[in-house]
Amino acid sequence: MDHSNEAFLLECMRENFTHARHVEDERMMFNSLFAALVGGSLAIISQLDKPAVIGIMMGLLMLLNILCFLLTKRWNKVFKCHYALAQSIYMHFLTQEAGDASNSSTQQINRYYLFNNRPEQKSSGFYIGTGKYFLLYNAVIFILLICALVYFLSSFAI
Repeated sequence: MDHSNEAFLLECMRENFTHARHVEDERMMFNSLFAALVGGSLAIISQLDKPAVIGIMMGLLMLLNILCFLLTKRWNKVFKCHYALAQSIYMHFLTQEAGDASNSSTQQINRYYLFNNRPEQKSSGFYIGTGKYFLLYNAVIFILLICALVYFLSSFAI
């Protein structure tokens, strides 16, 4: 491989890492803002005495939670795509360095960069990726919003 192709591939790998980090930062920022919005809204709702207003605010929070869930799924896909492209370029360089494809198996993937942190986990065989944690976080928030809605509306039934 000539030097210009190598420089181009290295730049592509860097750009994919940069985009993956950007997507991860977006996901983190949006979920943090959403959590702050939910906390502040629940504090305001707890002071209200009109069930209709409480229902509307809780409904809006639930819709926003669904939007957050869908955006998180999208961000997870985009992150995986950029990360996989960077990983592919990395594996190409490992193959070039080794001289053949047999020595650059997935066991060697963590040679210079930690692409796969699963081997670092305990041998329990149970692993949940960060993207799935964000989806689980959104699902738990939705369940808590339903519980809060039931709680607030049941306080008016008495």
